[in-house]
Parts: sequence; C-alpha cells; structure tokens
Amino acid sequence: NLTADFTTKDAKFENVPQGYYLIAETETNGDNDTISLVMLDTAAKETISVKTKEDILITDKKTKDINDSTGEESGWQDSSDYDIGDRVPFKFSVKLPSNYDAYNTYKMTFHDTESKGLTFDKDSVVVKVNGKVVDTKFYTVQTNLTDETFRIDVPDAKLFATDKDDVITVEYYSVLNDEAVIGQPGNPNKMYVTFSNNPYGEGEGRTTDDVVVVFTYKTIVNKVDGAGDPLKGAGFTLYKVDSKTNEYVKVSDEIKGEDLTTFIFKGIDDGKYKLVETTVPTGYNQAADIEFEVVAEHDAESADPKLTNLTVMPQDSFVIDIPQGSLTIDIENLTGNELPETGGRGTTIFYILGGVLIVAGGVFFITRKKADKEEE
Repeated sequence: NLTADFTTKDAKFENVPQGYYLIAETETNGDNDTISLVMLDTAAKETISVKTKEDILITDKKTKDINDSTGEESGWQDSSDYDIGDRVPFKFSVKLPSNYDAYNTYKMTFHDTESKGLTFDKDSVVVKVNGKVVDTKFYTVQTNLTDETFRIDVPDAKLFATDKDDVITVEYYSVLNDEAVIGQPGNPNKMYVTFSNNPYGEGEGRTTDDVVVVFTYKTIVNKVDGAGDPLKGAGFTLYKVDSKTNEYVKVSDEIKGEDLTTFIFKGIDDGKYKLVETTVPTGYNQAADIEFEVVAEHDAESADPKLTNLTVMPQDSFVIDIPQGSLTIDIENLTGNELPETGGRGTTIFYILGGVLIVAGGVFFITRKKADKEEE
C-alpha cells in the first residue's frame, strides 16, 4: 500500500508540486459507483481538471404478460396481469461495467423481495450469459431469509462472463397465490444487486431498486329477482376461452350456498369469459349465460407501474371499479313461464317444434286426402 502525499474531501488538490501523480478515488459518489484510479502528469500545467470515469453496473427487472384467450404475449415489460394460480415469468438483466477487465474477480449478489401474493419457485431459476445457460456450480440460490424472498450469490462472474460487453440474466417463475392483492396497488416484485466496485481491493456497490408489478382482478355477481331484490339459492361457474382450443374451459369451480346472494370470482386477468348459472333457485327460470371480455391496461414502462384502465365488453353489463380491480354485474331470475330467448337454444327449440308441426300437418293432410278418396 502506498502512503498518500495529498488528500482531499472536496475534490480539489492545491499547492501541489508539478510531476507525475496517481489519483486514487477512496469514496464513491453513491451506491451504484465504482472506485477509479487516474494517472496524471502535471508538468508545465498550472491547473488541471480531471473527470473520473464512472463504471457502473446497469440493471433491468422485467415481467411478461400473456393473454390466455388470444395467446398474445407481450415483450419483457414492467407490469403484467395473471389469474391466481398462474406461473408468472420474471427476468433480471445485468450489463457489466466498462472496466470489468480490470477486476481479478467480480462478485455479484442478486437480492429479490416479492409481495405475499407471489410464491417463488426456486427450481425455476436459470442464469444465462449472452443467452447461454450458466452451470449451477457458479452460483447458489438462498431462500428462507428474514428480510428478502431469495438471494442468488455469484462469487466470481469472471468464471463464466469474460468480457465487459457480456450481459448476465436471471430468469425464474413465481406463482400468483391466494394472498394476491386485487386491483391497485397490485403485487410488486423488487430486486437490486450488490457488486464488486473496487478493481484494486475490497469494496461493494449497490444498484437502485427495480420494481415490477403483477395485477389481478375479480368478478362480482349479485343475484336478484325480478324486483331487483337479493335472491338466494343460486350457484355460478366461470369459464374462460383457451387459446389452444378456442373453447371455453372451467377456471373456477361452482360457487353456491343456500344463503348466498353475492358470488365473487377472485383472481382473474384479461381474456374472454362465460358466466353460467349452474344452480337455479327453486321456482325460477335459469338465467342466460353471460359472455364477456376483460381488457386491462397497465404501465409497460415505469419505475412505479400502475393499473391505468379496466374495461369489459359489452360495457353496459358491468360496473367497473379500477382501484378495486372489480367487475360487478347483477343477474336476474324470473318466475313463471318464459318464452325461449331468440338465438341459441331458444331458436333451436322453435326450429324443432316447427319441424314436428310441419310433419304432423303433412301426415294429417295425406291421411285426410286418402279418406276423402275412399268416401268417393
């Protein structure tokens, strides 16, 4: 270790004899900064201004949005929405500092903290460099931590990333669980990195927090009679279009109960749905199926992603509360005899009955004509 000839706290050296000097930065400008060394020749120069080269780690946290009904998939962005029970993809990217070659070893630790609505899948972690999978012997994944969800320790990135232009990524999944927050503020996932910041000795820097958010919503069904009063004895099942088959599949078991008049389907995302009354109150006619599409908008690029809009088509069927992430509809049951609805099953019944009457009429006509001839 060299002994300093001059030191300063205000970035100025005064009354320094001319000559050759090595300026060593001993304090950084912030967490996401690195130690710099500058060789300097002051010969024949009264005043010199020196700007240190700030070699920082560039990080980026993202998630991806997938629509189950259309199959459409977004790129990596700062927000997404999912059904409860879905696996949510996450990705964290690191661009190495420009002075990476100056380090003999380069340590990094990824720190991730998820909200209660997300359950981390340790077995899904994949580390890559320039898209190529890194052997697990070069890093460890730690869970059961007190202050964060998990941590990935990389003792020396130079064992698999050899160039300053290399990009290291961490990809993994978490499951959106029953504790997920519906609507705002969503379910955040925060990550930062601690890293070597002194190529000439010990030292550690820290990147700023990077947050992405996963949103989810709910459908509320109020069962009412013809007068608009709460009606007991119904049960509902929710279905969703699957992009693989383009057919409705059940996404929630039937919700029913003798005293229930409100039915909440918690944890849905954008897509095409069908709500079916699968248990009908005694003495009432079955309500028609309700087909609807949920469309959501949330910040794709933001340091603090928000749910910006939530709509349903057809829009006149539902009352929407964006902060609560709720879509509320009243479904009415009527008593007595009702004519079948036009379209769908109602039209089919009319066609069948009409066909029977036409055939019966034809038989009667033929039979009658035959009888008339016999009378002649």
